[in-house]
Amino acid sequence: MHIIAKKPIYSPKLDNFGGTVMGFEYGITEQYLTKNGKPYIYRMGEMHYSRVPEDRWEEELIKMRDGGIDVISSYVIWIHHEEKDGEFCFDGNRNIAKFIGICKKLGLPFVLRIGPWCHAEVRNGGFPDWLIEKTQGIVRTDAEPYLSYVQRFFEQIYAQVKDCLDSVLAIQLENEMRKQKNYMIKLKKMLIDIGFFAPFYTITGWGGADSPDSYPENEMIPLYGGYPEAPWLDNIDEYFGCSNFLFSKERDDENIGGDLFGKEDKLSVKTNATSPKTPFLTCELGGGMQATYHRRPIISAEDIFSLIVCKLGSGTNGLGYYVYHGGANPVGETTMQESRETGYPNDLPIISYDFQAPLGNAGQIRKIYFLLRALHKFINSDGERLAPMPAVFPDEIPRDFLDIEKLRCAVRSDGFSGYLFVSNHYHGGKMKKISELVKISLADGGKTEIPVKLDAHAAGIIPFNYKIGSENVSWLTAMPQGEDENNIYFAKMPGIEPEICIDGKSIVPLTNGMSVGGKRLVIIDNGTPSPSSGKKIALSDPVTSQDRSFFDHIVNFDGTLPEFAPVNEYKFKLAADVKYLKIEAYGNVGALYCKDKLVFDNYLRGDDWIIDVRSFAPETEFVFKILPLTKKDKAKIFFEYDMPIGNITPTVYGLTDKIVYVD
Repeated sequence: MHIIAKKPIYSPKLDNFGGTVMGFEYGITEQYLTKNGKPYIYRMGEMHYSRVPEDRWEEELIKMRDGGIDVISSYVIWIHHEEKDGEFCFDGNRNIAKFIGICKKLGLPFVLRIGPWCHAEVRNGGFPDWLIEKTQGIVRTDAEPYLSYVQRFFEQIYAQVKDCLDSVLAIQLENEMRKQKNYMIKLKKMLIDIGFFAPFYTITGWGGADSPDSYPENEMIPLYGGYPEAPWLDNIDEYFGCSNFLFSKERDDENIGGDLFGKEDKLSVKTNATSPKTPFLTCELGGGMQATYHRRPIISAEDIFSLIVCKLGSGTNGLGYYVYHGGANPVGETTMQESRETGYPNDLPIISYDFQAPLGNAGQIRKIYFLLRALHKFINSDGERLAPMPAVFPDEIPRDFLDIEKLRCAVRSDGFSGYLFVSNHYHGGKMKKISELVKISLADGGKTEIPVKLDAHAAGIIPFNYKIGSENVSWLTAMPQGEDENNIYFAKMPGIEPEICIDGKSIVPLTNGMSVGGKRLVIIDNGTPSPSSGKKIALSDPVTSQDRSFFDHIVNFDGTLPEFAPVNEYKFKLAADVKYLKIEAYGNVGALYCKDKLVFDNYLRGDDWIIDVRSFAPETEFVFKILPLTKKDKAKIFFEYDMPIGNITPTVYGLTDKIVYVD
């Protein structure tokens, strides 16, 4: 396998963008962002303030920062702030100014995804019911009275955030909007006239939204996305991954927005990777995946890590995770989730928005958190050097994303040294060990050869011609993590044996404490703590009920109604020292109640629930309800876990841990 390394090309500055945020000067070129004049790769994590309790914001944002996130983003969900016409709410977990203030306190710039439409698996895509009624459904266009209501909403947001705009790095306009250039221009002008300002204005670029007829190219920057699965698909077929698990010039995920763009053209528009003349930046790389009623994928740490390695190796210079932190939908006059009942394509849980994210709905820490933390340390250490490096691809590539015989790889380099990005994984793939000799031709006529050996599901970054102290190392299979005066740090990569080749010939194990070029090598193992176990809680004997209120909105993907079996109800009480509940449940749908109020629900998919119960008093009684899975309903749902049919008693554990770890 042969790759020809390329030197970086001149990257002219884009003059219409940039500014100072929290003491740092940000700019942009055609290839990358700059921070104080130096190439910069951001690590942006999405957390929806209105889906996380206000008193948890700071501790969760600290977890995000400790995981290497350096920018926070959030949608402003209109229905969360103005469920009733003219009645605005900005207190509690809707206090956007307080949230941005905490981000600023922690040194985290904020990206305001202001909408007005956001999707986010919210009722009406975030629009209040009254707006749909008063506009007769004529929304997301430059028509009245819609634009007047948008202006009123933006003015209310501005009144809240005007004193903290100095920490706003970017404002995203709309979401998944195509062929409405005049509308996008009017939205930006409206924001500026109201008083908003930011160094960058962005849009989502997938599905053809980066075409010249969709936005003003010199005023907004398209950002891209990519997910490991697509639970919004209108089928229950097994999903074998997509181009996101390949190294490619393609910026677009052909599946994002496929449920809303329309069946006739959901795959008809492909992004031209040579246009627009802006960097390859992202805002929605799947930090996990939310289950819908009809599709219930289980996302692994390997899914997410491999996807991110592929995107970084393909040339992206900004990592934006959607979402990095899960949450829970508030409940108001109505429920707030996307549903078929409200005319949208998918049914979502009423409360749960866990998303299988690095940090879950209750702040539980998943394995992927630690893998991404190591990758973020690499970017923090080597990102300034990496950002100008173009991505190049081998002469032999996998025939498609199902090909498990051919190594998936790419190189980013300065023509002489750089990084080999490798992967041996895709979601749902039954991978095997793979070995391949990768020959990299350098700009000076030289050549570096790297014998790549990957276990099944491995992915990583291999530096080559890498400077360690006074020594130029041919290559090593560990990820750089930074250095100090005496030490240089590297992280082990799962499924890749740490080795080093100093002279281009001799390959030796990379061991902790070995000396190279006058530097001591420190090898970091980013092992995940064992999952929190807890103490089993005694449940009452089940009571059979016909109460179906927590799932009466559900419709199968084919338009039929589920075959509702009697619901099983289990009661239990909260012990004094329990902070979280862990629930192992099998069936179709589950819901936790306290005093007839829905606390949490989810579509069961075979993994554990974690629920934060720190706000409940000791001896509080809960009722856990399970709708069993029937054979008929199982045939209309895509499960990755082989969910059993019939009545199965759940297991509930009380966790006293301050921090909860899960697989």
